[in-house]
Amino acid sequence: MVKIPEKAPDWKNIVKKDFKKIFKFFQIPEIQSLIEKSDQLYYYWDKVRSQPLSTEFNREEVWAFIRLRRHMNSTEVVVKDINKRPFTFWLTDDMQEELHLIDQNTGGNLALRDPGNEMRASARYMISSLMEEAITSSQIEGAVSTIKEAKKMLLEKRKPKNKSEQMIYNNFITMQSIKDFCKKDLSIELLLQLHVLITKDTLDAKEDEGRFRKSLDNVTVATTYGEVLFTPPPAEEIQERLEALIFFANDTKNKPFIHPVVKAIILHFWMAYLHPFTDGNGRLARTLFYWYMLKHGYWLFEYTSISKTILKRTSKYANAYLYSEHDDNDLTYFIHFHIEVIIDAAEELKKHIQIEQEKNHRILAEIAEYPDLNVRQTRIIQHIMSHPHDILTIKFHQNINNIVYQTARTDLLDLEKRGWLKSVKKGKTFYFVPNDNLWEKIEKRKIPDG
Repeated sequence: MVKIPEKAPDWKNIVKKDFKKIFKFFQIPEIQSLIEKSDQLYYYWDKVRSQPLSTEFNREEVWAFIRLRRHMNSTEVVVKDINKRPFTFWLTDDMQEELHLIDQNTGGNLALRDPGNEMRASARYMISSLMEEAITSSQIEGAVSTIKEAKKMLLEKRKPKNKSEQMIYNNFITMQSIKDFCKKDLSIELLLQLHVLITKDTLDAKEDEGRFRKSLDNVTVATTYGEVLFTPPPAEEIQERLEALIFFANDTKNKPFIHPVVKAIILHFWMAYLHPFTDGNGRLARTLFYWYMLKHGYWLFEYTSISKTILKRTSKYANAYLYSEHDDNDLTYFIHFHIEVIIDAAEELKKHIQIEQEKNHRILAEIAEYPDLNVRQTRIIQHIMSHPHDILTIKFHQNINNIVYQTARTDLLDLEKRGWLKSVKKGKTFYFVPNDNLWEKIEKRKIPDG
């Protein structure tokens, strides 16, 4: 359960009272050991307080030393809080190493494409990832549709049945458009356009789509029990603050230099903190992160779902915002969390690709004796052999391979005629499933004559 963080001791006053004593912590091995751990995990006060320490050390003074050290290494950014005080951040050695790893794994080649079938393989991975991002980003904001049902809706291009499905559909369309949007500079008009795409037919009031909130809207972020966690800056300041955000996003000089991944994370935080709309701010903030990453050459984010990873740790996601706001505007909490999310998401994608490629190569070897199948039909057999419980439709085949309806229909009916598939009609829709003797059909073909 998310709640307002415990208020940390006023480290500045503690340092002011006895700077010499606090500064001497640099020389104490036990404190240095805690510092290393705190740097790596970027502890908030409640974690520092609970660490095992000798009784000779006052925990509030240790916290003051940790915060002094962070403050001395911090860089100001143009993001400002409600009181117009700037946020700051510090990239620890661990974070810098992780950013280097992200550069290597998401801006370069990850053996994403299958040899000889590059474009189709890439399209399949991209569609799967876009669906996962659309679904999980919506689930973070309260959508209740299951992943299986949501994927079926998207692949069959079925009209959404309820608000949750509409949220997912909107996110999917938005994510599909990001590659085109990232060719443009950020602007008020682009933000409004993105908000309309994300929120279409999901808000209580239709007129709130693509409209900045007003003072009367009284927007806050609260727990399910009504406790207010966050109140965004006044509505009267939205225009001015957005102009600063847009300048930051479009600034190509980047002085002082901020690593592009860090800058994308800051934009994510900033949009959510500003909360310029009555709803859809979280989804827009994550979309803005993708926009910046793709715009700056991190092409693997066409295939990587951060929301899938965030959904597994929603409490940590919320705390990353709250710690940054409640600990003297230290944005490092959010940056640290987001870097971990990116690394985990990229690693998960890498493992998924390896598993799928190994599985596909094995299945391809099994069906190589059937040269009369076209490439699309071979992929269908691959899919149903690796996902035997899936049910195919003509629209599914059409959308996943980007072909016309008649071609998709011909492919599936031909496979049924040859004995690979069998069909069941429900209403006006034909559903195709593996024939009962699919594996026997392949094994029998492999037995040599005589």
